[in-house]
Amino acid sequence: GYRATMFLLSASLAALTCAQIVVTSQAVDSFIIYLFGSSSMVQFYPSPSLLTTTNPSLNPFPAGVYGISAGFLVDAAICIYLGRLDINDNVLPQVVSGVLNVVSIVILSWWMYTGRDGGVEMLGNESGEVMGVAVFNFAFVIAVPSLYESAGDKKGFRTAMRAAVGIMMSVCCFVGIIAATYVSGPLPGNLLSSILVRSPPLPVRLSIYAYALALLLPIPLYTILLKRNLAAITPHPTLYAVSLPWLAACVCYLQPWFTPLLNWSSLLCLGFINFTIPLLLLIHHPDPTVS
Repeated sequence: GYRATMFLLSASLAALTCAQIVVTSQAVDSFIIYLFGSSSMVQFYPSPSLLTTTNPSLNPFPAGVYGISAGFLVDAAICIYLGRLDINDNVLPQVVSGVLNVVSIVILSWWMYTGRDGGVEMLGNESGEVMGVAVFNFAFVIAVPSLYESAGDKKGFRTAMRAAVGIMMSVCCFVGIIAATYVSGPLPGNLLSSILVRSPPLPVRLSIYAYALALLLPIPLYTILLKRNLAAITPHPTLYAVSLPWLAACVCYLQPWFTPLLNWSSLLCLGFINFTIPLLLLIHHPDPTVS
């Protein structure tokens, strides 16, 4: 039971890490294009070659190919550096991530609100995708047991988690309502990419890249937590914690099936793991003061 639980926790945390690597690597490529005019990728399949793109969207390279881009390498370099630090040394990057998240959301919401160019459907035709994304957005709860174990102030940690979940729920609802009311459709699945290709003002463009950086900074923290969980079931936790998410991200990076897979796995598998196992661990925690 214990090893199976740790395996499920590790699998879910690895999936979360992989997804954020994919999203942030493409955003870094877009930022490189903004700074230097183009970004490149070494393509392995279907034919070995060097691809260069000037597409400014958050999906700059063609779908269906396999390779490693400049954005992927920059993403890896940042994560490797932060991942070598202890969990306590990663507190500052998480604070920076939170600030960037809030600032970017405020700017993007302001831009969508002041545009006032019509509205899109509140939910659209693919309600399954809406639920999959919503479930995945709260996948961070899988990290709560490990973070709680590392926290010195248990009471303060519980208060912070309640505040974090409340703020995140409010932000998701607020941004969804603003986007559905003031952004004209039809839109692709990625709202930020659709905003970026419209050549928005500089503050809006930078806020999109800031939001991607806010998603990048927690990746090393997930790797550290994944290593701790894997230590209970494998003799080589560091090797697997570092290699597996990045290898999976390299495979999924530009594949059109990745988003549907993420949505449905969130609904059918990750949602069950994320919202039951941490609760069970909480119920059976030996500390009676936990609430």
